[in-house]
Amino acid sequence: MKKQLVIVAILVLLAAVGGAIGWTQAGGDDKGGREIAVDYSQSGKQIEAAPGDVIKLTLESNATTGFQWQLAGNTDEAAVTPVDHVYVEPQESGGEPLVGAGGHEEWTFKAAAEGASTLTLEYSQPWEGGTKAEKTFAVTIVVK
Repeated sequence: MKKQLVIVAILVLLAAVGGAIGWTQAGGDDKGGREIAVDYSQSGKQIEAAPGDVIKLTLESNATTGFQWQLAGNTDEAAVTPVDHVYVEPQESGGEPLVGAGGHEEWTFKAAAEGASTLTLEYSQPWEGGTKAEKTFAVTIVVK
């Protein structure tokens, strides 16, 4: 019984250490993995990434106006894959939301494979009759 407890303790310790140093079930080879920050000032530009890199696109937005950024195009989803999209509300210094003030949207993409993809986003009111493409953003991600 004591031997079994020692074995369990060793396995738990190995699992904890493995998690702390980033081992993965796939063998621990996490190619790339940089986070590349992109914002509106880079519209029309070309960004280089490596497979495994994460592209975090931050665009100003104000949900109280009904406008939101929408992904209008991704020319090669095999090269650049959408991962997540969230709206981040502005906050006062005390952590309370600022009602009516603009925040920003964070779009996350993964450089999945070699290739190039042009991401196009439009700032629109998505309902019928709403303003379309008030602003546009486009960036080309080249994955090498």
